Amino acid sequence: MKDVITQMWHIGPGDTIPVSTKRGVILPNRSRTGQMHRIYQQAVRDIMREIEEEEEGKPPVPWNSEDPVITSGRDGEHSSASRHYIDCALDERLKHWDGDPGSISDKDREIAQRILNRFLFLGDNQYWGVVEKTHTHIEDRGFKIVKR
Repeated sequence: MKDVITQMWHIGPGDTIPVSTKRGVILPNRSRTGQMHRIYQQAVRDIMREIEEEEEGKPPVPWNSEDPVITSGRDGEHSSASRHYIDCALDERLKHWDGDPGSISDKDREIAQRILNRFLFLGDNQYWGVVEKTHTHIEDRGFKIVKR
């Protein structure tokens, strides 16, 4: 993926993680989005380890040791009720998912769904998500929205 920036984010007391974002992504609340991203990173690593064991070797080259990239936070076009605008949703994808959405293979979609399922399990019912054409959308459902 072009124009990826990797930074160290402080997301809590004594807690810093590497985060890759597409240039231009707006994420004002790094604590909340950072926690969600960290769990998604762990899900990616868990599933890659499982695939290595299943295939008795390394996973397909694009997936090997690849950290997810946040492609949208508060920026971009989302529905008016989107949790993106309150820093409770992220769009994530792996770097090799760049380009034509039609080029994402069935195997990549299957792996993306496994990653999402692991993310939901690790998040202990606080999160929700869906694999879309070009990315995986994840959101924090544990943060209550108060309407005024």
